[in-house]
Amino acid sequence: MKNERKKRIVKQKKLLLQHQAIFAVVVCGIFFFLIFKYHSLPDHYRIVVFEQNQTITTVKFANDYKTAMHIMNKKIEEGAFNPAIIKDDNQIVAIKYGLVNLKTKECTQNTYYTSELSNKKNYTNACYGGDAAYLETDEKGENIRFKISGDIGWIPLKEVELLNAFDYNTIKSQNYYQIQNKKITHFVTKDIKDSKKVMKIGVGESNFTNENYDRLYSYDGHYFYLNYQDMIDDYRMNSNHKSINKDQPYYYYYQYLSHRSKTSYLSTDINWYIQNYLGFYSAPTQYPPNEYQSKLFDQGSYFLRAQNNYGVNALMMLAVAINESNFGRSQIAVEKNNLFGHAAYDIAPGENANGYQNVADSINVHANIFLNQGFLNPCEGIGTESVTSKQCFELNNRYAGGHFGDKASGINVKYASDPYWGEKSANLYESIDAILGSEDYNKYNIKIIQTPKNVEVKTNPTNKSNVLYYINGYSNFPIIILDEVEGEVIDGSNKWYKIQSDPQINDLRTQVIPKPNEYNFKNSYGYIHSSYIK
Repeated sequence: MKNERKKRIVKQKKLLLQHQAIFAVVVCGIFFFLIFKYHSLPDHYRIVVFEQNQTITTVKFANDYKTAMHIMNKKIEEGAFNPAIIKDDNQIVAIKYGLVNLKTKECTQNTYYTSELSNKKNYTNACYGGDAAYLETDEKGENIRFKISGDIGWIPLKEVELLNAFDYNTIKSQNYYQIQNKKITHFVTKDIKDSKKVMKIGVGESNFTNENYDRLYSYDGHYFYLNYQDMIDDYRMNSNHKSINKDQPYYYYYQYLSHRSKTSYLSTDINWYIQNYLGFYSAPTQYPPNEYQSKLFDQGSYFLRAQNNYGVNALMMLAVAINESNFGRSQIAVEKNNLFGHAAYDIAPGENANGYQNVADSINVHANIFLNQGFLNPCEGIGTESVTSKQCFELNNRYAGGHFGDKASGINVKYASDPYWGEKSANLYESIDAILGSEDYNKYNIKIIQTPKNVEVKTNPTNKSNVLYYINGYSNFPIIILDEVEGEVIDGSNKWYKIQSDPQINDLRTQVIPKPNEYNFKNSYGYIHSSYIK
């Protein structure tokens, strides 16, 4: 009996030890699982503060972007210098003050984004403008909001690179402006990681200050800031309060004059400029041309004839031709008689570019097909003779204004991937005008529609009159004022503006001609109420 009892006790002890061992294994397994789950796996986001002395302080880790953003915003509220969120691949996802590096692909590839101002697709090329001002990251941490050349856009973060705006070890050059003796110069970087890839563009004379500034920040060319922080703070608040010219935005006259204007000069003046000033006194027959040869030689009469027939400023066309064809000496200019870069897409400009029988054809096609029927025509794309303003309003075509402009309005929006093409063309126009006597400067009365609105251009200065066309949603949109008249009272004012219309208006002035083959300055005008202009 005693032996059986002993055996039973030993057996029970063994079972107890086995149960205890199993329990210990289970507990240990759970313990190590929890350790692995919550401590061994890497966090997805690291919240840091970029300090003024170029050091980095890690604040905390987070497994999701929402939590990380909450921690970063708390550090911003506490006054930390430059808090940021860094993903586990060391990419900055969000930051208080950041700079967008657009140069993440080859120069043959454009960068596409969605414009917040026009709600349309837009594009740029980083090899002409390598940086943009960072504004914010969306709630998923996937897309960023930025500003470049006047336009505000959204782009997937994976398409660009977000940098600490004060990382001077990485950022070697940056977009900025300088004012010396009232002359404004725009310094444009083509690669923010290379201090040598910077070009200068003259953008007119200051009318808002007599002071000199070595460095001013702006990504629209209208409001200028002493430091990057103030600019970003204002951009995020949709304000200009901290700018040095908060009460007087700047608009470069030559950049905001519509093609629906006329130069004061004659064809002989243009020919004199090309031959005597530029030194080109013959046309090339092969590429490369001799130093004294240009396809622009003796073409002044064709520029003036195109202006008279199609209503486009001859000197503005000449400026574009110089900009696009390297003074009429580029390969496509010499071999294809193409002065304007027609169809010379970035991916293969020489192969794709249009060819013309002669230079005169190139000028005529540019004036009529590209401008008169295209970029200056809100009804481009409608083939019928009868058209309504509503039909034109619903189109997604090339019309964004008749001025050189930038990426927010004007021909630059869809003519060129270069975000500063409008500035460059305007600078050339100013330079030509200055050599010939500055007779075109301030010749026209220009006013600006600053805020994106769907402006109704009427047949008469009354609200009930027919809508000829809409100026649809582009910001900083200039108009040529022909006269100030009295009309129907709206919002307490009876002041209306008679304006030069971008599209050709029919003889009865009842509608836009959707595919014009001429332009009549005297007949093509409309009216807008003064409330559209601040």
